Amino acid sequence: MLKIVSDASLSSRTIVRRVEDIGSEIVYQLKMKQSDIECCSLALDESTDIRDTALLAVFIRAVNKDFNVDKELLDLNPLKGTTRGVDVFKGGQALLKKMRMEDFKKYVSLCTDGAPSMIGCHNGLIAKVRDFNPDVIVVHCIIHQENLSAKRINIDHVNSVVVKTVNYIRSRGLNHREIQEFLRQPESQSEDVIYFTEVR
Repeated sequence: MLKIVSDASLSSRTIVRRVEDIGSEIVYQLKMKQSDIECCSLALDESTDIRDTALLAVFIRAVNKDFNVDKELLDLNPLKGTTRGVDVFKGGQALLKKMRMEDFKKYVSLCTDGAPSMIGCHNGLIAKVRDFNPDVIVVHCIIHQENLSAKRINIDHVNSVVVKTVNYIRSRGLNHREIQEFLRQPESQSEDVIYFTEVR
């Protein structure tokens, strides 16, 4: 088995082709299973890549009649132009239509980040989904909630020391490389020093 794996071609074109094949197979399987889906939930996250392109990540968790659960990344869809709630909704709706999963009555919950385009009460994504399914349960990202609760605890005296230390390490190349090498140990949770970001 090791011989077969080591002899496999790993050129960049081959890898891209294999990833596309795997993605196509996942989409095909989801389309075949969609008639058996009893209910499902979506998680949507809108973010920006390094080239300043807005991307909409859509994850689905679907349950069939036999209570088998499928969890998949449906798509990472670029959003052209603006990223208002209407735009995010149309992007998600087009994807679900392409997947033949546009029946919003089957969606029992929706998880989003806390962006105004997602949670706006009139034109946000949630408001648009509730036009089709008023009973949908909405959850905002748990990590975001943890950050907000941590913000309520006054730990400025700790944060200021941590931020200064991280900035010191990051600003000096040798120190940064040494820390990265140290963090590559198997039991480490991160491979680099993480910047502090404040949640509003």
